Amino acid sequence: MILVLNRSAGQQNSLQEFLGQVQNPASSLYHQYLTPEEFGQQYGVSASDLEAVANWLRSASFAVDQIHSGRMAIEFSGSAGQVQSAFHTAIHSYVVNGEQHYANASDPQIPAALASVVSGITLNDFAPRPLNRSIGQAQLD
Repeated sequence: MILVLNRSAGQQNSLQEFLGQVQNPASSLYHQYLTPEEFGQQYGVSASDLEAVANWLRSASFAVDQIHSGRMAIEFSGSAGQVQSAFHTAIHSYVVNGEQHYANASDPQIPAALASVVSGITLNDFAPRPLNRSIGQAQLD
């Protein structure tokens, strides 16, 4: 499962400015890319907010599996019962196009104290699929 985090408005504005400069050949920052750790320090959620979210997950008995270097996502794991207790939604089994999947039955809820930090949550096992498909090989006439 993944909690997607939300940067502050100030960080978002700074990030947009940086992205404009890093793509502008006239800028001194042109092609001066950041490592994931540098990105996280400058544009990710604060260390204290990150720790608050991770501690809340741990207090709900989830295992915090990975905190992404960019400080914008936390991967965690736990049981369906833990999900129901912490997020007030049940995990159900669904068959979609002949494949069995697991997903939340209703919108998850998070504590109000974390609402400004948490942008979204993934509680399912649906893997992203490409929207393109091969229609054959191109030929140059």
